Amino acid sequence: MLFLVFLSVGASQIKEFTKNFFPDTLKILSALHLKIMKNLLSSIWKRVYSYSFILTVLVTLSLFLTGKIVYNFQKNDREKHESILLLTKTADSAVFQGFIPPKTALPMLEHAYRMGGNSVKPYAGFLSSCFYIHNEPLRGAYYAGLAYSSGAKFHMPSPAQVLLKEIADAQATQDYQAALEKSSQLLQLSASSEDYPTLRFLTLLRIIEIKEILNQDTETDFEELKTLPLFKEFEQFYKDGEWTLTKRFGKKH
Repeated sequence: MLFLVFLSVGASQIKEFTKNFFPDTLKILSALHLKIMKNLLSSIWKRVYSYSFILTVLVTLSLFLTGKIVYNFQKNDREKHESILLLTKTADSAVFQGFIPPKTALPMLEHAYRMGGNSVKPYAGFLSSCFYIHNEPLRGAYYAGLAYSSGAKFHMPSPAQVLLKEIADAQATQDYQAALEKSSQLLQLSASSEDYPTLRFLTLLRIIEIKEILNQDTETDFEELKTLPLFKEFEQFYKDGEWTLTKRFGKKH
């Protein structure tokens, strides 16, 4: 009898426990499930957003780099064209008008020579003459060597290029007697044609400078120099400077 009473009470308590406990458990499980789903959706959204952001950055960067490359190509082409035009006009002015570019323009002409590529290699001899006349023999010898090597590379060697190279080598080793002999040969070559007025003028000027180093008389050479059309242009260009050809070489005569 006591056992049945105990069992009845126990069953009643179990029923009450189940009635009170399970609803809370279901609520907890539902809340937990909802939280898990929210976290999962949030994680998925963050990943999708992160991938989209990275993809957008990469696409933007690729477009920027592509534009930069295209701009650099166009800029290089434009600079190359302008360099060729600059050297061509300057050399034509020197040959046909007797205009000698000032010393301050030499860095710009050098830059144009580097940018111009193969198209401006024939102007190495012109640059060599410009540096020699502005008393920069090392740079002059450098471009004289380029003029000779580029002529050999393109199978267009000329006696003038060969003599320019030999003169530059002789001056570099201070063999001024050999440089004077080669310069005299180059003067004869340039004087035999009306196509080289600038080369003739510069060569004669070089002969005067070498003869001064060798303590030889330069009066006859200077008088010949004054008869050339380029002499007047040179004097006019430097008339406001510290020296002219007359002040530099004519004071001893």
